[in-house]
Amino acid sequence: MTLTAQPLGKNLIAAAMVIQRKLADPQTVALLRMVIGEVARFPHLADMTYKSLVGHFEIMVEQLLSEHYESQGLGNAVQQELSVSFVNQLVGADVFRALLGLPGASPSEQRQRAEIARDIVLLALK
Repeated sequence: MTLTAQPLGKNLIAAAMVIQRKLADPQTVALLRMVIGEVARFPHLADMTYKSLVGHFEIMVEQLLSEHYESQGLGNAVQQELSVSFVNQLVGADVFRALLGLPGASPSEQRQRAEIARDIVLLALK
């Protein structure tokens, strides 16, 4: 069964969990710390890193919305807006905590955040 054949809500939860795991991954956190340390000397790194990480997630969700039968009728602008909103809901203070070396969100907190992000998108489809 392809992803687009699954219910959109289920796919959005799966995408949200992947995004949050990637943001909390020690290698991602190390990269973000390095960028923060070097951004004064190389200001373009901040924008480049943001687009490479968060922008990638936004494009991933936008692609899901554009291909899924439940959301195909949305225009590109709406899909992009929903994608940005979805990812923004997932990038919380736990990323900041992780950068400081503190524990990030627990799996249950990540799941709860994923469900809220999903609900925002599904509500917009009604």
